Amino acid sequence: MAFFPCTISLGNIDSPASQIISLKSWLKGRNFMKLSQKQKKVLKGLGHHLNPIITVGKEGISEAVILEARQILNTHELIKVKFLREEREEFIGLVNEFEKHSRTQLVQTIGRIAIFYAEAKAGQEKKLKKAKISLPNI
Repeated sequence: MAFFPCTISLGNIDSPASQIISLKSWLKGRNFMKLSQKQKKVLKGLGHHLNPIITVGKEGISEAVILEARQILNTHELIKVKFLREEREEFIGLVNEFEKHSRTQLVQTIGRIAIFYAEAKAGQEKKLKKAKISLPNI
């Protein structure tokens, strides 16, 4: 796994990595396994009743959006994000960019809304607003 050397580039925004969050410390203890279809099915069911927590405006993904996502992911494992884009290609590009920079896994897209999952760090269970999500194996 490669880490950003000294800057994190989000579209056309460059900022020192130390100002955002130490990416290495944020990633520590997170498991980035690929989700199986069975696991995605469980997560889709859990995410169905969630309201979008983050809205990505027409300006796209900014530092603030990624910071907010990382802070929310410290207390939630599953988040719903709304993207305000008309073109499908732009929406798909933003979803992929969000997934990459927020270190989440895309579970599902519905219209202009996407559900993302990031497993809680080891030892973070106490900070979660709800019980840790238990995914089926395979």
